Amino acid sequence: MLRPPGVRLILAVLATGMLAGCLSSAPSVPAEAIPESLRGHTITTVALGGRTLRVAVAETNDARQRGLMGVADLGPLDGLLFAYPAPVETSFHMRNVPIPLDIAFFDAEGRLMAVVAMAVCEGEPCPSYPSPGPIRWALETPAGDLAGLDPKAQLSLEP
Repeated sequence: MLRPPGVRLILAVLATGMLAGCLSSAPSVPAEAIPESLRGHTITTVALGGRTLRVAVAETNDARQRGLMGVADLGPLDGLLFAYPAPVETSFHMRNVPIPLDIAFFDAEGRLMAVVAMAVCEGEPCPSYPSPGPIRWALETPAGDLAGLDPKAQLSLEP
């Protein structure tokens, strides 16, 4: 479960871009094992629905806009966590993403709002996948990896 004071601190660190290298409680991953477009992202672990996932964090506008474009294999990573400095209503697309994904949307307290399957875009225009309301976090994983997730799941960053 999220502990509000600690989560606020983590959110503040994420929002200011000072997270690099601070949150990885998992053993380090060799840089060459990480997809090239995700190198330089903070790598951390999150707890979700009784599982621990190793994720890259998209914490800048550029990283959030690029997302998983061109990534056909996440290697040792379980997904990409989009971190926003404040709740936003936004949408996602699969333009130039060669693998189907699931996306989970979370509010400012880390509560799961929805999980949506996103298919590979076969042609323009690519479908848009809007958030179900203001979100603070979105987690993309390979399709099927979020199957069976408890609708009351909480997202928690590992210290």
